Amino acid sequence: MHPATLSLDAGGTFFKSALVLPDGAIARGSLRSTPVNSNAPADEILAAYASVIRSALADASAAGLRLAAIAVSTPGPFDYANATSLMPHKFPSIRGLNLRDALAKHLPETATLPLRFICDAHAFLLGEMRHGNAAGHPNVLAITIGTGLGFAAASNGQILQTPAGGPLITIYTRPCRDATIEDHVSHRGLLHLYQQHLRQAAADNTHPAPEVPDIRSLATLARSAPSVPSALADAPQHGAQTKGSGGDAPAAAR
Repeated sequence: MHPATLSLDAGGTFFKSALVLPDGAIARGSLRSTPVNSNAPADEILAAYASVIRSALADASAAGLRLAAIAVSTPGPFDYANATSLMPHKFPSIRGLNLRDALAKHLPETATLPLRFICDAHAFLLGEMRHGNAAGHPNVLAITIGTGLGFAAASNGQILQTPAGGPLITIYTRPCRDATIEDHVSHRGLLHLYQQHLRQAAADNTHPAPEVPDIRSLATLARSAPSVPSALADAPQHGAQTKGSGGDAPAAAR
């Protein structure tokens, strides 16, 4: 049987997963998205992990594949070397819990499988360097925009990381205008900018823009209404401009 790796992205709203073959291809029919509540009790979060792994075992068996390893990308702060979440703001119920040991108790049949946790921004950067726009570039910067703002860097083909596996360089807490960069450049930041645009449109008595409940709806609206991105850029802002970190940075691939 051919080996496959379960690749799992542990986001705060969904666990997205797929079986990945040695050549980087995704096994047909293995893409899944499992809802998860990051504020749920520890047992519920572990059950979500277990559900994804059991589904992967079933998918692998149906495709004539052998589940050979599990790789989990997750935001931080996180002790990736010791499979332990350190996040106070996301998945707080499993903070300090060794997930490798906890999952082995929930799923004894997978206890012997290699299980590795990696920073989600690092996982994105590795994918781009091996299969994407950054292929062939040894010095790369990557920025991920989601619930938060992630950052990763590679120099001479190597990811710059701490001994625990976290990013050696972070930018999400850097000052930007009246708050931090993450407060402006993230799902919540973009939604906040759009709300400012709505309030300004109401105050100016201009053509009203539709309400949007989430970032996916805002993205859909932006694709169908070219005026939305420029409106966000022109939304009223206050405070100082972004402060740079200084120093040289690896060259960006794109």
